[in-house]
Parts: sequence; C-alpha cells; structure tokens
Amino acid sequence: MSLSLEETNLCGSPRAGDLELDDPAIVLPGAPERSVLLARIQSDGSAAMPPLGRTTVDTEGAALISEWIA
Repeated sequence: MSLSLEETNLCGSPRAGDLELDDPAIVLPGAPERSVLLARIQSDGSAAMPPLGRTTVDTEGAALISEWIA
C-alpha cells in the first residue's frame, strides 16, 4: 500500500499540542524549526517523543530527522 504525502496528514495541524511553535505543522517540509515532530524528538520534558522508555535525547536521530525535514 502506498499513500501520498497529503493522504498521510503528516503535514497537517498538530492534534496533541503545538509546543508554542510559530505556525506549526506535524512536519513542515523545509522548516524543521516549525515541525512539531522534531520538537518532540528534541524535547526532554513532558512533550518528549517517544513518551516512554527513554531518558535522554537522541541527538543523532534528531539531526537526521531535521535534515530529512529540511
């Protein structure tokens, strides 16, 4: 099964909070600083993703996702 980017709703409005980002989307191609997915990956607080099972931020993984979004 294959879905278009639009069909995934990956670039839609965040439904679990916008983390106070300026005009955010779940993922905003070309704008990692406005992408909630990346902000959650980089967070070490209650907004962290994944929410369970980690105690530190995966900086290498976050850099990879940032590059992908950009």
